[in-house]
Amino acid sequence: MDDFDSFYKKHIPELVKYAASFVSNEAAANDIVLEQLNKVWEKKLSFESEAHAVNFVKVMIKNKALNYLRDVDSKMKICEIDDSFPMDSESFAHILSSDITARLEKAIASLPEKTRTIFMLCKIEKRSHQNVANSMGLTVKSIEYHISSAMSCVKEALHDYIEDR
Repeated sequence: MDDFDSFYKKHIPELVKYAASFVSNEAAANDIVLEQLNKVWEKKLSFESEAHAVNFVKVMIKNKALNYLRDVDSKMKICEIDDSFPMDSESFAHILSSDITARLEKAIASLPEKTRTIFMLCKIEKRSHQNVANSMGLTVKSIEYHISSAMSCVKEALHDYIEDR
């Protein structure tokens, strides 16, 4: 604990300044640094030297700062859309829904015919895997394979709207 405290006291100004060079917002820079130092603390990471520790934390800070900028940029684009033409939340939801629907339709259309048919029967018509397997003369495992393949394609098409886990 003493080593971490001394590291923190010694390097916090330098690390916040480093983060601020990316985000140009002192409060955000401070939050980024504290979050990254907290991760190091929680994982009880050890380093060969203090210089290695500083470099490692700087890489973490840089990555977090770039993620922060990406997220801020996305929010700015939404605000720009909002500023360019007035729209209520229902209109925005409709546009968002239209985009998702278009991407989903394109992804489904790109599937091989058999996979597309199986996906539509199981996911859209809500038929059971067993029912579809019987009607198509396939095994349930084969149906599961086609569904898995289709879901991968759909997830890729909707990656902008699906959170990474």
